[in-house]
Amino acid sequence: MFEIALEVKKAQPVVFIRTRTQIDKLPELLEETSTKINRFIKENGAKATDVLYTRYHDGSMVGNEVDVEIGMPVSKELQGVGEIKCSVIPEGKYVAATYKGDPDELEKAYDGILKWIDEADLTPSGAYFEYYYGEDENAPAEEFTAKIVVPV
Repeated sequence: MFEIALEVKKAQPVVFIRTRTQIDKLPELLEETSTKINRFIKENGAKATDVLYTRYHDGSMVGNEVDVEIGMPVSKELQGVGEIKCSVIPEGKYVAATYKGDPDELEKAYDGILKWIDEADLTPSGAYFEYYYGEDENAPAEEFTAKIVVPV
């Protein structure tokens, strides 16, 4: 289902929109935000260097609402405009797990990664990321692939 590894990452410029949303509205928000971000990247002469990600702030949901950053790693630093912000994911150590399977069971990957972090005597040091690969609403659930990345 998933493998866990410690990665050392270089600083990565990103373009994102941060908002609060109901968890059940997240899929349509991802699609809408992806369109806006991709257009912004193209208009500003940059290129995406990875797939769309979500970064969950606050560490937990409040009721059914989540504070989420939806973004895309890019080839160069840009200046944000309006709701579109630009930043850099800092260089550092990250524990990552690539999960492939039913998205309703993604929580098992989180449980595994947090157990791995604890056993490695590491401490999470920031908001978690999920990168989505091969996202296709018509694909079978077992084709869903996501990479969970936790800074330590």
